Amino acid sequence: MENKGFLYKWGKGMYKGRKFVIAFWVIALLISLYFVQFVMDAFPDSGLYAEGSESDQGTQIIQNDLDAAKTTLHIAVVGEETLQKDEILSHFEKEVQNIDYVEGVAPFKTEENNENLHKTAFELDLSIEEKETLELFDDLKETITAPEGTEIFIAGYPALLDDFSTATIAGIAKAEKIGLPIAFIVLLLVFGTIIAGMLPIVVGAISIIVTLGITYFLTMFNDYSNFMPTVVAMLGMALGIDYALFMISRFREELKKGLPIQEAIANTSQRAGKSVLFSGVAVLVGLLGMLFIKLNVFMSIAIGGSIVVGMSVVVCLTMLLALLGVLGHWVNRWHVIPKRFRKNLKVLCGKKLPGLS
Repeated sequence: MENKGFLYKWGKGMYKGRKFVIAFWVIALLISLYFVQFVMDAFPDSGLYAEGSESDQGTQIIQNDLDAAKTTLHIAVVGEETLQKDEILSHFEKEVQNIDYVEGVAPFKTEENNENLHKTAFELDLSIEEKETLELFDDLKETITAPEGTEIFIAGYPALLDDFSTATIAGIAKAEKIGLPIAFIVLLLVFGTIIAGMLPIVVGAISIIVTLGITYFLTMFNDYSNFMPTVVAMLGMALGIDYALFMISRFREELKKGLPIQEAIANTSQRAGKSVLFSGVAVLVGLLGMLFIKLNVFMSIAIGGSIVVGMSVVVCLTMLLALLGVLGHWVNRWHVIPKRFRKNLKVLCGKKLPGLS
């Protein structure tokens, strides 16, 4: 510590203003939590559609020059008995007659198969773009009901995107339910105390929530792929935990030296903070490289990933340092393994493990 640089002074500043820093992040977290509930609805696009490509040009010719419907959905109808197409067509026409953007319903053009008279399909032509269709898709599904004795399935690109969005939300929730408890158990074994084990989870959660709040506002100016929230959650939790591990481990080592809390915070910022900062910059540069791929899904991953990486670094160098400054020696309290068992485990293991100290 002969050369005490900017990060050393930064750590001291975070300690002095620790209450203000924590208050700032609590407010930012509460504001972000409000907007996070609307995040998934703000990402209707998969980002896999290449604007200006041959397929895009062909679509524009078909829609504009040949006066085709802007969006077409397919309704598959399955019944236990032989289906009467005219009756089903009449049923659908009545249901959609008051919807302005529905241009018409027509039987799907296929050859009749005598073995499959209990299955049929219809085309639903819409006058709105696929993005608008996706926004109104839930209302459309509620309006179109199955005729008595049948079951219907709605197919088409908007229906696929709606299912993808639903699956993404369910996947993130499942990952959180499974991944977070496992991560917490591992952290408890690494640090040996409940408070130290919880801090990396807190850093990851704050990084994700605040980033999602920021991306919600970004969607007001541009369309982004619905892969973005998944990437934010994945990178945010992984890097948040990783960077927090560096910081907390260094802080505990500094406390073992008998240093005052302020000095321990400053040293942690100078040593571990430097590693976190340069690691974050390296990951950031790598992600920004995807901006050169002119496909929305890659640009969305690059932007969302870059924001959450930067947020993880900022949270570690501000919120985490402030929390460590408030907690002080409490970071080593509430051991997971009782003291008498820790001694026995040290003997059995033959070496000093982090979680047994």
